[in-house]
Amino acid sequence: MGQLVLLEPALAAAKPKWAHTLFIPAACAAVSIIILLLSTILVAAPVRRYFDKLRGRNLNEHSSTPQPIARQRAGFFPDLRAHVREHGGPTVFAWKTLRLLACIALTGLTIAAVVSIREGHNTIGANEYEMDMDSDLDALIKKRGNKHEKHKKKRARWFSTAEWIEISLCLFYTYTTLLAILALTLAPRFRAVSNTHLAALLLIALADAVGGWLTWSRIGVLTFASVIVPLCIPRVYVPLDPKNPSASPNPEQTASLISLMLYNFLDPIVWAAYRAPKLEYEQLPPLADYDRASYLRKRGFDKLDPLLRAKQRHLFWGLMEVFWREYCIMAIMITIKALMDFTGPVGIKYLLEYLQNVRKGEDLGCIRPWFWILWLFLGPVIGSIAFQWYTFIATGSLVRTEGMITQLLFEHSLRIRMVAQAGRGSSKTSKAGTPGGDSASIVGSEGTAVGSQLQPAEGTGESNSTGHTAEESNAQTLVASTSSVKQKDKEESKEDDKENSNLVGKINNLMSTDLGNVVEGRDFLFLILYGPIQIIFSIFFLYRILGWSAVIGMGIMIVSIPIPGKVAHIINNAQVLRMKKTDARVQTVTESMNVIRMIKLFGWEKKVIGQVEEKREEELTYYKKRQYMGLVNSNINRILPLVVMLITYASHTLWFKQNIDAATVFSSIGVFEVLRHQLNMLFWEVPLTIQAKVSLDRINDFVQNTELLDAYNEKETPTIVDPNPPAPEAIGFRNATFTWSRQVPGTPTPSRRNFRLHIDEELLFKHGKINMVVGPTGCGKTSLLMALLG
Repeated sequence: MGQLVLLEPALAAAKPKWAHTLFIPAACAAVSIIILLLSTILVAAPVRRYFDKLRGRNLNEHSSTPQPIARQRAGFFPDLRAHVREHGGPTVFAWKTLRLLACIALTGLTIAAVVSIREGHNTIGANEYEMDMDSDLDALIKKRGNKHEKHKKKRARWFSTAEWIEISLCLFYTYTTLLAILALTLAPRFRAVSNTHLAALLLIALADAVGGWLTWSRIGVLTFASVIVPLCIPRVYVPLDPKNPSASPNPEQTASLISLMLYNFLDPIVWAAYRAPKLEYEQLPPLADYDRASYLRKRGFDKLDPLLRAKQRHLFWGLMEVFWREYCIMAIMITIKALMDFTGPVGIKYLLEYLQNVRKGEDLGCIRPWFWILWLFLGPVIGSIAFQWYTFIATGSLVRTEGMITQLLFEHSLRIRMVAQAGRGSSKTSKAGTPGGDSASIVGSEGTAVGSQLQPAEGTGESNSTGHTAEESNAQTLVASTSSVKQKDKEESKEDDKENSNLVGKINNLMSTDLGNVVEGRDFLFLILYGPIQIIFSIFFLYRILGWSAVIGMGIMIVSIPIPGKVAHIINNAQVLRMKKTDARVQTVTESMNVIRMIKLFGWEKKVIGQVEEKREEELTYYKKRQYMGLVNSNINRILPLVVMLITYASHTLWFKQNIDAATVFSSIGVFEVLRHQLNMLFWEVPLTIQAKVSLDRINDFVQNTELLDAYNEKETPTIVDPNPPAPEAIGFRNATFTWSRQVPGTPTPSRRNFRLHIDEELLFKHGKINMVVGPTGCGKTSLLMALLG
């Protein structure tokens, strides 16, 4: 069979000598040399000092970088053992040595190829390329005349194209051999750069063409050096803190790429758990340094803690800033997974079309069926690997997110005022607010010379013998403070007070249920990326197969979208109300457990049980509503794809009068299955994402809107310094007034009163003596001690 000439005679031209693809490795090697030279220049000390001066940085900032310790020579073998340890152990050093030997073998094979070209041996397929060049050049000479004959004679005096290719490959493999030597001898920083360049260049070299035994030998050695060695060589442990490295790194940090892909680094712990009835703590692998609580705090608190951020924003954006690299990798992986899901329908379609064309005797096309069979196998394999890598990254991010938020909640719980159980977000104002407004401790220089007494607020008419006063800012009871408002507003205010006063229960829920909901909503990329990609490709593929009937089916799906949207809205509202009722129940149980002895003493068990059961019934009401809506959501997910598929096939056959053959039916059924699975996953993820959003909003409201102690309050409080301060060793007060909370409407303290502690003159506690604070209930004894503690 003759060859088909693709170029017209008028466009025939001599191919340039450097157009062969085997010159690409040499060009990449030249680029690598330029990059290495530039990086070497940029890390030089004079250049770094120059750029530091341009940026205005301190020139001594780099002095804290740990310098390599000069090691005295102790002999060849001790130095060799120390050098091997620096590389990560004998295993890593052995793999690098094998790669060096492979590069030397490739260089030798290429030299042999250069020599064998003169004997007419077809080594790399470049002889055919040169024959094409000769034929093209002859065509040009015949067309343009003999005036170009001198070019052909001049060409004969230089190397042939095949020889130039082999010489370039010889230089390329010589450079890779040099990089392999540098990867064994340089300092750790430059060693890593050499390893990266070497692995990339050896992968590029796999573009070698098929030829004789020399080429196949090089392909085999290249496969070993560029694929097997990078996959199997263990990674070198690089501590995050060079001053405090781990004595024994986690196996995940030193596992090879193939071990990470197949989870082989977990085999020892799995076998140990299989052989032993239980695992001791000492048998567990050490925690990786990037998973330690101290590093997680250092990594994320400046983006999550509202006290460390200059600009207030939602906690979600802080988490995205912390884990942006992980989510970029996850986005790439699920995009690959979404595309690989269509390899099955595509392979089935073209495989069945090929069989139909064979039976009909039509054109079979240029792609053989073995390609589509291989496509049916490789697509799911690649998609599975991508999804497993997504799962690995997502699970690690889940655990780290949980650790960061747990630390943030615990630390923030120590900053808040436990008496301030209402948020700042209330828009109502209170007539019973504490005079003085914000929380403050005001020390005045003015005072009276009379003896101080503990006096109640004006109008109470009581006095006590204790030496200072605790004034009530408002002695009205809860009923009196709401007597001037309408009955409806009073009921709403009381209900809001119940919801806002469950601070202890809310903290417990934030650290348990809400935190679990947040980490369970980590897969929101399925909603914003994976789902849209698969839906768009499903619509496009169905349109290519079924035509306008697929558009009708997709239109039915779009029209039905508000139904699951409404269900999702109901689920969101039910989840919000349920979490509020859960806070109230946990608060009641926590308070009951704190005073369990008193409950037993007074026989209040039935009453307390009744209160807990009442709150539990209120919680179960919204829990049942959410579960019912989840069942409706699941049924919609099952029915909607089936309805779309039936309408699509019905319109294709009954309306458009089209035939349905095997390739159309089975490939479209595969796409409908992908679409059904996608909708199933979307409807499954929607409730989880809604729960995560509600819980994350609650955590964000807690860390941003709870009232803090004065030490953490951003607002500066006025302070008047006494010109005659007491002695440094004195413990007490002088002319001081203390308030504790910003009160909002209907916020009850345990005593239903809002106190302001005022101390006239001077009150000092004696060292080494028993100091007694006496008085009736509610006079301010506890407030005095709280003021003393700050």
